[in-house]
Amino acid sequence: MLVASPEKALCDKVVLTPKINLRSNKQTQDFLMEDLRMDSEVLSTLNTEIMRLWIGCAPKKSSLKMLVKTLEEL
Repeated sequence: MLVASPEKALCDKVVLTPKINLRSNKQTQDFLMEDLRMDSEVLSTLNTEIMRLWIGCAPKKSSLKMLVKTLEEL
């Protein structure tokens, strides 16, 4: 059985959630902490370098870029 890393799972969640178009840090933080109920301390441990590698071949590139930018500022 394969299990996605937390980073991959979060990217997949952004890509697969209909009508999510992350355009600001505030909107992204609200999505992560209010909608997904994620903890900022846990989010700050995610490897954003690996997430950046996936952006080039993923849909919703701008949303994923905003996700990485927001995570790096936590």
